[in-house]
Amino acid sequence: ILDEAQDLTENDWALVEELARDRTCWIFHDPAQGFWQERTLSAWTGARASFRLSTCYRCPPAVLELSRMLRGDAHNAELLEQAREAGTVRMIAAPSESAVMAKLENEITKLRSEGFAPEDIAVISLRGQTAEGGIGRSDKIGAIPVVRADSPEMEHQVVADTFLRFKGLERPAIIVTDLRLVKDRADVRMHIALTRATDVVRVVGFALEEGEGLFQGMDQG
Repeated sequence: ILDEAQDLTENDWALVEELARDRTCWIFHDPAQGFWQERTLSAWTGARASFRLSTCYRCPPAVLELSRMLRGDAHNAELLEQAREAGTVRMIAAPSESAVMAKLENEITKLRSEGFAPEDIAVISLRGQTAEGGIGRSDKIGAIPVVRADSPEMEHQVVADTFLRFKGLERPAIIVTDLRLVKDRADVRMHIALTRATDVVRVVGFALEEGEGLFQGMDQG
């Protein structure tokens, strides 16, 4: 069984092809999560039968609708509004760049008051580890201690890490941030981050000028 097949390199596929030569091989992939554009399914997979899995079992339906909206695709606006009112999805706009961290701390505190444990919460940056000013380098968000996704302490703490390092993982409550640092492929980055959530999502960032940010067209509150 091969998962996250959209992320495999040519060398990975050579190994898989050899291992699967005389065996049944189930390959799962999600093109919407394909961040590396040069990585594609190996040609030999096209000779096998394929199936489209139309139901997402991890995320609430509204999370996928939010991702579709941010990509500019057709989406269910009524479902999104219902989810916003129910608290499943929320967009929180900070008044300035310097206020983002305080908003993140506030949202973690709110989630804790709603019954989420520290190990239920992950704060995900849309940028990589080397990005200056990103939360992927932080060991605290305000007064709240955070750890990386590969830390032994992750089982008891809030995780703060990048969207790629948290890829393949999940938590009940996901907070997406560092929107201001995104330079390219914002839709894919956001889709990967949002779909880590099993219960609720929060998108926290500084509302950039029109045309520059992902908050464009979003009902902020």
